[in-house]
Formats: sequence, C-alpha cells, structure tokens
Amino acid sequence: MNKKLLLSLFLVLLFALKAEASDWVRIDLETKEENTDKIFIDLESLHSEGKVITYWDKYLYQDNSSIICKISVNCEKKEYQLLYIIKYNNNDELISTELPSKKWPPIPPDSYPDTFHSLLCKDGMPRPSNELANLKDLRKVFLELLSETQNPKSDEKK
Repeated sequence: MNKKLLLSLFLVLLFALKAEASDWVRIDLETKEENTDKIFIDLESLHSEGKVITYWDKYLYQDNSSIICKISVNCEKKEYQLLYIIKYNNNDELISTELPSKKWPPIPPDSYPDTFHSLLCKDGMPRPSNELANLKDLRKVFLELLSETQNPKSDEKK
C-alpha cells in the first residue's frame, strides 16, 4: 500500500479517536424541539497560531448521523479551511473520512462558519484563550452575538 495513503489513513483515524474522546460544548441556539440539528465545538481542541485559529466542530443531525470537522479560520481575512471531515451514520458507525482541498474560501455571511468566526475571533485575531476558557464564557459570547444580530443597536435619538 502506498506509504502516503497509509500515513493519511492513520492520521485521520487518530484524529477521529481524538474527536470522539473530546468534551463537546453545544453552541447552536438550543430549542425545546427535538427535531433540530445540534452544533458543538471542542474547546480543548482550540489552537491559535498568528491570525489563524484551529478547532474541531461536530454537527449532529436529526436522524442522529453526524459530521466532525477540523477547521482553521483566518481571523483577519475572514476565510476558512476544512482540514478533515469524518462522517458517521445514525448508528455511530464510520461512513467516510475526507481530506478536503487546501483552499481558503471566504466565510459566507449568516452561516455557521460566520458564527464560529464571531465567537473565536476579535479584531482580526483569535480571541485570547482566557476569553474562551470555559463553557459559560463561550455561551455568553454566543448569546450576546445572537442578540446583537437579532436586535441591532439604533443610533436614532428619541
């Protein structure tokens, strides 16, 4: 077997095991409805270098299938890069792993990558680790951002 392919497979499996053992924190808008997709981030995986922050996120869908992604975000340029994608079926069995292209597309407005950018970046740089150190701070930042987008401040004088 090709050494590169074998090494890639080993790395993907290693990352899959790491992602499975992580402590996932839910960041989407929690609702009372059970038929909503859920989005999580692994706070332990946050790693910043320069203007780029890297993390694992997880999307749990209504049918209990899931996708785990390792993503890098360039805080200054507002671009992202998918590093790994791991897909599981609704029985939590591995379906596939992917090593996407190394492109850095712009983050689409009003998307979950845009929410992650707002959560993890501040003034073109990754937020300081002490701001993201625990669940309460992350949840507070997320709810503040959500509130700002739903209720923009008005400059009108009364």
